[in-house]
Amino acid sequence: HRECHKSQITNIPTHALSIMSSEPSSSSTALPPTELIHLTYEGNFQLECTAKVVSSRLIDEVENDKNDGNRKVEIILDTTAMHPQGGGQPTDIGTISITGDDCKDYVINVERVDIDRSSGIVTHKGTLSCLSDVKEEEKQAVDHDSTNLLPFGAGSEVKVTVDPENRRIVSECHTAGHVLDAAMARCGRIMPPTKVSDCVFIF
Repeated sequence: HRECHKSQITNIPTHALSIMSSEPSSSSTALPPTELIHLTYEGNFQLECTAKVVSSRLIDEVENDKNDGNRKVEIILDTTAMHPQGGGQPTDIGTISITGDDCKDYVINVERVDIDRSSGIVTHKGTLSCLSDVKEEEKQAVDHDSTNLLPFGAGSEVKVTVDPENRRIVSECHTAGHVLDAAMARCGRIMPPTKVSDCVFIF
């Protein structure tokens, strides 16, 4: 069982933060590449997995001044079921669920997944919110403490869940692009490479 400490963070500060929370220092060894489950035969259609946090940080980006406890976060895991942006297919979206060191339940609504091709490291970017009830006095106490970091760190276990409808749409469009390209080639018309962002899909 996870040991809880009341002195630890109970919510996310409302002011902008740029402090690294669990990223390794520059003197530490390089991070290992992220295991991509979707590249394996068994994991091609797998939409969920458990993983461990390798690194995470709050992003110094606040869209408004509302004290809603939600913050932008980047997180690196040892493995993921999410497809990163690239290879002609848009990024997966979904959620990363985690129980913090304060024993509160958190969720990251993942909006983008990127991969560094040189290192093989995958970064998930999204909005962190607390699902547990947080008392008003706890919010105020955290709001005045600029030293608070993320309520979880390296080694924490998380659950990764891919949005199935988004995955279906982007994968079908990706496959359709290959079929269309092959059909045009058989007609003697070679289509120039085109980014998905430049296309308009009608469903």
